[in-house]
Amino acid sequence: MGRPDAPRQGADTRPIVAFDFDGTLTFRDSFMAFLSWRAGPARYAFGLMALLPDALSFLDHGSRGRLKAAAVRVFLHGLSREELSRSSAAFADSELGRRLVRPDAAQCWRDWGEKGARRVIHRLP
Repeated sequence: MGRPDAPRQGADTRPIVAFDFDGTLTFRDSFMAFLSWRAGPARYAFGLMALLPDALSFLDHGSRGRLKAAAVRVFLHGLSREELSRSSAAFADSELGRRLVRPDAAQCWRDWGEKGARRVIHRLP
């Protein structure tokens, strides 16, 4: 098995830099902005009405994860992984998506990439 401090053959030795997405790379939460952008105004309004029971339940349980899961069911139900990936990329390239990104954070992301770091986005539970 070897020593714990011994370098592993073929191991990636680049530094790892982890970023949080919402509030670090972006000015605000991007999840609802994405859902709104993808659904369009009318479908988004109807979707929010469908989420009302879950929003009221949130006042009791306080779980953002449960509320976001409900939003996924309402707005993204039946969407394939490929379609979600295409929509996400299109949102990131859209004017709204670009306005969400903090310029200083984007520059920091690029700087670490130029230094050869392995950049990851940390997802909070």
